[in-house]
Amino acid sequence: MRRIAPSGVVDIQIQARLDDVKDPSGCFGPIGPFTGNLTARFVMRLSDANCSGSTHCTPEDFTVTFLIPCAGGNCPVITKTLNTLYGPLTVVPSTLAVFEMDQLSVQDPGSNDFVRPGIFVP
Repeated sequence: MRRIAPSGVVDIQIQARLDDVKDPSGCFGPIGPFTGNLTARFVMRLSDANCSGSTHCTPEDFTVTFLIPCAGGNCPVITKTLNTLYGPLTVVPSTLAVFEMDQLSVQDPGSNDFVRPGIFVP
């Protein structure tokens, strides 16, 4: 939870970094380092404390997408702000707000899931 500034405008920094990324096209041959762009995607939900009358506390979920550039198998830290990715988010000033990030995935250029959170057992 975060107390919202008196202006009511919200901005959140998002950082991504991947190391030792292998080229997914090398599945049937030598696997080398990946160079290109990966696509990060997640669903964001913003809830604020404005729950009175017919006003909804939680507006609809929205999808945030951005590119992660990689070279030689390394995708250095990239920082984006939610306002630059989606547009300004405004909530009720001087109230509490909750931000939820869900359904995170990173996809290769062929739109295949490349990274997805979970438990993997070999």
